[in-house]
Amino acid sequence: MDTAWIREYVGWAELDPVTPVVAGTYGTWTLTYHVGKYGVDDGGTIVVCVRTACDWGRPQLEDPQAPDYLTVTTTGQASLRVRYDPKAYIRPWPKGIVIDVYDGYLSPGDTVTIIYGDRSQGSPGSRAQTFCEKTFEFRVVVDCFGTEQYIHLPDTPTLEIISGPAAKLVAILPAEVTPDEEAWMLVKAEDRWGNPAAGYTGNVTFAAEIPVQGLPSTYRFTPDDQGCHRFSGLRFSQPGVYRIRVEDKEQGFSAESNPLVCRSTPPLFRPYWGDLHGQSEETVGTNSVEDYFRFAKEKSGIDFCGHQGNDFQITAEVWAEIQRCVQHFYEPGRFVTFLGYEWSGNTCAGGDRNVFFLADRAPIFRSSHWQVADKSDQETDCYPLPVLYERLRGQEVILVPHIGGRRANLDFFDPALEPVIEIHSAWGTFEWFWEEALRRGYRVGVVANSDGHKGRPGASYPGASQFGVYGGLTCIYARELTREALWEALKQRRVYGTTGERILLMVRCGEHWMGEEFGVTEPPTIRVSVIGTAGIEQMELRRGLETIHTVA
Repeated sequence: MDTAWIREYVGWAELDPVTPVVAGTYGTWTLTYHVGKYGVDDGGTIVVCVRTACDWGRPQLEDPQAPDYLTVTTTGQASLRVRYDPKAYIRPWPKGIVIDVYDGYLSPGDTVTIIYGDRSQGSPGSRAQTFCEKTFEFRVVVDCFGTEQYIHLPDTPTLEIISGPAAKLVAILPAEVTPDEEAWMLVKAEDRWGNPAAGYTGNVTFAAEIPVQGLPSTYRFTPDDQGCHRFSGLRFSQPGVYRIRVEDKEQGFSAESNPLVCRSTPPLFRPYWGDLHGQSEETVGTNSVEDYFRFAKEKSGIDFCGHQGNDFQITAEVWAEIQRCVQHFYEPGRFVTFLGYEWSGNTCAGGDRNVFFLADRAPIFRSSHWQVADKSDQETDCYPLPVLYERLRGQEVILVPHIGGRRANLDFFDPALEPVIEIHSAWGTFEWFWEEALRRGYRVGVVANSDGHKGRPGASYPGASQFGVYGGLTCIYARELTREALWEALKQRRVYGTTGERILLMVRCGEHWMGEEFGVTEPPTIRVSVIGTAGIEQMELRRGLETIHTVA
């Protein structure tokens, strides 16, 4: 639809101020809608909405002295009925201020003024979104005729949400090295909401109980670091468990890294950390798919990453961009990307499955074209889930059932395609899901990921909205850091998940690794090694659903 025509006939909107906003801070923002030639008739509606993942303070109309107080006024000769509705508009813009026009109408040139965080009667203002976004938008849609048919106003002003001052340090090491192998360390300053503190310029010192070659004694962060610096060329010459302490004495920040194990004779497989599940703004997340993979590679200190957009929102152009980014960011030995999407069928038809490909180019078989306007390839849709199973069987594809916005239905299961299930994400911890799989006799490994919608794969903090916990991490024991090696390990279930901590876990029975199936003629001896990031309270060994041994 022609932009100039919409502006003339439906109207336009402006926002004040439009200067960058520090994540999670309080302020006042005034959005003004200018009515176009059509006017807005009695029964018409204006909706100002934000994205699904947005955790901007929830607007309220009742208490003028409380946070997030919202006021709406008009110059027109009509009454306005205002309410907040978390499902006001279509995905991915559901959360909205709904403004119904009644007892009159709005004429061309009238204005409707919405003040977020009106401070005139004592409110401290409205709390901004807690995570960074390059183009945060209050999207305005208008139904001029009371038909429930909305038109999106073009060129709505956007805000940049930026990080706040540093509140903590984070130090990350790889999980395992051999003596004199070149290694790295990532040091990051984060604000109180977990965003990399881009303005941090503190001076940090380093300390390690076992000497580390190439480790500087101090480092002063520069503006170019944007709050995050990767130190390369480190060498851990002595076998042992390393933890490096980082401290900013001037500001009182300190952090201890995750454990790194230096092995003189390494096992056949090495642990690697990653996050396989998250979305970007092309579907229901934040920032672009390119921003998503760049954050994972440069800001999270993870070794591998996957992108999982809801299939019914993925256009041909978006699928091409996802494939381009998967190719662009893949660097064997440094960072591994996986191509994929989320098959998002309704629960009755199978429910959520993450689909991963070994290749970096592949066709997409959606559950539907529900929000994809171009229906020219609709015949490729696979619904219900058994149709997708049949289409993918025999190919290099892995499906991962999980719990998210909708749940996977374990009435549907294909052991050849589904070696693992996801039991933790930013949505919560779902041990019951794994237990249900075991009750059904399924032999599955477990993974944990973020299912992040905030553009921070591998470092997915909960913020202040529906995502209540820190996103998880998956550890994969693989021969090397390549796509093929990680793929083989996933298929063999040499994996485990955590709620975000980089706890090192090795479980073996003789020469057999976690995930293997084998027979024995006498009681097996199971060897377990756990190196935690804090004191370990308890370990349980289970046979199916039965706990057969506890170490406390």
